[in-house]
Amino acid sequence: MSPQRLHLQHYSDRRFKVFEKMGLNSACIIPSATRLKRNGDAEYPFRQNSDFFYLSGWPEDQALLLLLHKEGRQKFVMFCHESDEHEARWVGRRIGLNGARHDFGALESHLIEQAEMLLPEMLSGIDKIYYPIGQDPQFDAMIHRVLSS
Repeated sequence: MSPQRLHLQHYSDRRFKVFEKMGLNSACIIPSATRLKRNGDAEYPFRQNSDFFYLSGWPEDQALLLLLHKEGRQKFVMFCHESDEHEARWVGRRIGLNGARHDFGALESHLIEQAEMLLPEMLSGIDKIYYPIGQDPQFDAMIHRVLSS
């Protein structure tokens, strides 16, 4: 088995274990860590959210992982940034939407900016939602808006 396939299988096995515990008609939403400013023009070294990394292997900030166990299907969806040539010059190339599917095994990938718009439909018919309550006030507010729509 190639190293890339082994990488995909490793995280897929972890997600499968979570799907088994979630039950039918449920969703798990986990945000990535955010970059933190140390002072005006410097950031602390980035460290990914452990739960997010454990289930995806994703090394970038500003992303959202969605596990949907709905209609008898298990679906891994990633919301992230697309690769941008201008940004790539300064901070490096992002994995992007295609990379989320091909290199990280997401069944679907969408722009992070579309998460709040797409989540209400994706979560329709869901009985249980698992997410890290109280860790990030902005994320909590977004989830509240999504569930209220």
